[in-house]
Amino acid sequence: MLGFNLRKEEKYQMKKKLKSIYGLVDENYIKKFDDNHLFFMQKYYYSEYSNYCKKNNLVCLDESSFLSNMRRRSIKIIQLCCPYCGNIEIIIKKCCINEIEHYKYYPYCGKSSTSENSYFQLSRMVRIIHFHSAGLAMIKDKSESDKLELLTYDVYQLELVEISALFEVMLRDYFNAFLFIQYFG
Repeated sequence: MLGFNLRKEEKYQMKKKLKSIYGLVDENYIKKFDDNHLFFMQKYYYSEYSNYCKKNNLVCLDESSFLSNMRRRSIKIIQLCCPYCGNIEIIIKKCCINEIEHYKYYPYCGKSSTSENSYFQLSRMVRIIHFHSAGLAMIKDKSESDKLELLTYDVYQLELVEISALFEVMLRDYFNAFLFIQYFG
């Protein structure tokens, strides 16, 4: 069984990697911009940070101090990018890193990341197969062989229908995300 063999910590690490709608803006995040955009993005993030500090009467660091050790600062910048509705925005919040991990859905369309949705669909399928296997094992001892074959056929047919629905959902989500990325703006 796919999902039942993973330890709890492995599942947590897998789910942690899947939240791709939200990105903590730190040195590693900024390094991903190419040279043409890097200067502009650094200025943009710093201007948003300084506006937040002014609005909340906080001491604002200079730009070079702000851009170093961003992960360790008490004020965090979180970049949101939704592949479904196309909105991109930032959230500035005074918090610790653990609080950022609680964000799961985009606030405007209510969707999670495509990979998170795929993981949910696959784990749902694993639960259904596990439930059906347990049910068939219980019925196996109490049913006649011809009735058992019919029940087994029905269960496998239901699983195939569920698998095709799962593929439809996953492919639709990936296709939507791909179209948005391909034809952005």
